[in-house]
Amino acid sequence: MWTSSILAAAALILLLTSATRRNEKTLLVAALATFLSIWIDKGFCFVVSGFIPNPFDRVTGYWPTSNEFFVAAGCWGVGILVLTILYKIVISVREENAR
Repeated sequence: MWTSSILAAAALILLLTSATRRNEKTLLVAALATFLSIWIDKGFCFVVSGFIPNPFDRVTGYWPTSNEFFVAAGCWGVGILVLTILYKIVISVREENAR
């Protein structure tokens, strides 16, 4: 959690200053720090805390229902659709600027 918080704060500082936003190397570092911060926070911290044994010293197994699976698949699908649209916008802007 501390690593995630430190990465998020570093990315925020890098993204708030306009000089670092214009430099592609520092922008890449800020983007990677943001991604890693979210990945650590949502991936590791929530999953690991889900495997804490209950008072009877057992870890309860869990299988998602079909509704939960389809909601998760829909979220991933919408995320991929938004990412595709944003990539198309970025590519068209870069091609226009290259002319």
